[in-house]
Amino acid sequence: MPIYKGASEIASGNFYKGSANIENGYKENNSFYVNSFTLDFLVVGGGGGANYNFYGGGGGAGGYRASTGSSTSGGGASLENAITIFPGTAYNITVGVGGNGAGSTGFPTSGANTIFSNITSIGGGRGGGNNNTTEPGASGGSGGGGGGEYGGNVGGGSGTTGQGYGGGGHVDDAAGNAGGGGGGGAGSSGTTGSNAGGGTGGSGIQNNITGTLVYYSVGPGGGRGYPPAGGDGSDGAGWSYVANTGNGANRSAGGAGQYGSGNGLSGVIILKYPATANDPVFTSGVTATTTTSGNFKITRITAASSDTITF
Repeated sequence: MPIYKGASEIASGNFYKGSANIENGYKENNSFYVNSFTLDFLVVGGGGGANYNFYGGGGGAGGYRASTGSSTSGGGASLENAITIFPGTAYNITVGVGGNGAGSTGFPTSGANTIFSNITSIGGGRGGGNNNTTEPGASGGSGGGGGGEYGGNVGGGSGTTGQGYGGGGHVDDAAGNAGGGGGGGAGSSGTTGSNAGGGTGGSGIQNNITGTLVYYSVGPGGGRGYPPAGGDGSDGAGWSYVANTGNGANRSAGGAGQYGSGNGLSGVIILKYPATANDPVFTSGVTATTTTSGNFKITRITAASSDTITF
């Protein structure tokens, strides 16, 4: 690429910034950058924790945002636009952990947010209620299910627009036997828990950004209620207790047992971009893998806390 001052050529050949050829570079804010490229993404928040005992609501699934790999983004929204990446620029990354399940005397927590650049997927809302309180589920990427003992009707938590749906409520009679509401998912709402049993969890969304279809952000079923109520609510289609899916927790997730409550599942960041781009460089503390498939590289980030990625 010849370089000119006015009409006079002062240099010829390729022009470099470090080891990067900027033959097709551009100038912005008095700096030269190598060619930008387009990147597709899947960003999933951490799932919400479930509440304690028979009456607890299921935790909401982590928020789901995607630009490729599925027919929609979360909450019925259209797929988002791919983003433009500028090599040499550091982009913020955080992978949201799942919320804690409730102990016998405590309360669960909602999942944490997952962040890539300016894209934030909200953590799933915690499940509501246990054998001491009746309360609604918490709002989040997808909302937690409502639950509780001693009668009373409460709603599920709300989902976040463009990320997920709300959790199911809890409708009880005076005997206080009703089950908890199902946690909301990226693909549909959780259903209400009643004296017939726990509510069903909301569906997740299948995504093949990695080349393999995987369910993400699935809502779990609510607790069954005290006998003679029905059984635990069914988990949303595709639910599994697998890390980095953003699934919400049901009351027995992870072997928590009859009186326990499970922890929500951690979220994930998955990036798909041209194979000609530089391999990513991370700050310390990041757990990630990068593979090449055909014309694309795929980076899957499973652990990061206020870190950065640079291409």
